[in-house]
Amino acid sequence: MSAPSRRLEQTARLTALVSGLVLFAFAAAELCNDAIGLVSLEAMGDIAARRTALMRSWPGAALLSLAFLSHAGTTLWFVARRATLRMSIWDAVQTISGILVPLLLLPYVIDTWGARVLFGVDDDSLYRLAKLWPEHAFFYVVLIVVLWGHGCLGLHQWLKLRPRYAAIAPVLGVLALAVPIAAIAGLVAAARVVSVLMADEAFAGQVRAATRWPSAAAEDALSRWRLTAVSAYAALLVAVAGALIARFLRIVVAPKIDVTYVNGPSLKASTGQPCWRSASSMRYRMPTAAAGAAAATRAACESSKARLRCLPARPQNLRCLVGAITSYGLHVRSGPLRR
Repeated sequence: MSAPSRRLEQTARLTALVSGLVLFAFAAAELCNDAIGLVSLEAMGDIAARRTALMRSWPGAALLSLAFLSHAGTTLWFVARRATLRMSIWDAVQTISGILVPLLLLPYVIDTWGARVLFGVDDDSLYRLAKLWPEHAFFYVVLIVVLWGHGCLGLHQWLKLRPRYAAIAPVLGVLALAVPIAAIAGLVAAARVVSVLMADEAFAGQVRAATRWPSAAAEDALSRWRLTAVSAYAALLVAVAGALIARFLRIVVAPKIDVTYVNGPSLKASTGQPCWRSASSMRYRMPTAAAGAAAATRAACESSKARLRCLPARPQNLRCLVGAITSYGLHVRSGPLRR
């Protein structure tokens, strides 16, 4: 892997991390707001109004939009650059959920933000709850589970090698389960109250007038926008799949080198791949710490008389890599350091 490619990958990973943290903070605030529905519908609406005002300000809207586009873009970029589809179950869950989140989120965005921009609808909490129950309740619950699960897995992957994470992991695990459960329960409780209120025609008329409820023509237009957004994202997924297939074909025809592990198999690996990726592509499971060290140092495979060399990209990571090699029997020869 060349130096520009390494810098590009590091930038993409940093972008995915920062944008993911921004989106996770927004999702946590949204779910905590939904959980308040267990206590009071009025309090839920008041807090949602303050949060919505912040999001509709140009800094909040710009930050949220940039984070969403950056995170979705880097997710698809990393998928397109994969050298193999073999991965752990948790990596598979994180990758699939990352692909599904925009697919589930786009219709919701069209029904709320799109309705406000296109038709002047006031998409406050009362409007959202009235539109949600009961037709779209299951869809929204699935969105909560997939979105929150993806964020929690990403946070775990980021923190798992930090020394103090193990001490607080049980507490974070409890919170990771409690927040979506409370949010779904609060959402269902509040939506059922609103559905009872909307059964009164006089009250429903006031709500529709106050929120500038979309007309039948507007509903048809929103339906077409939803279909267009989902179709565009599906076309993007097809393009990513095409790029992934092309990358697989390049790897198949690339020159091969021998990779030997102490007390492990001898593998044929394509040149230019990280050590951990060569192992996973050949169904050899490297221990977590060794794989993490190899990934952290961006160790690239190079051919040198049928031997494998690992070239650490950062001198400060050499100790971590050598420790992993010593502990887990990764039989490689360290090459010169590149600054």
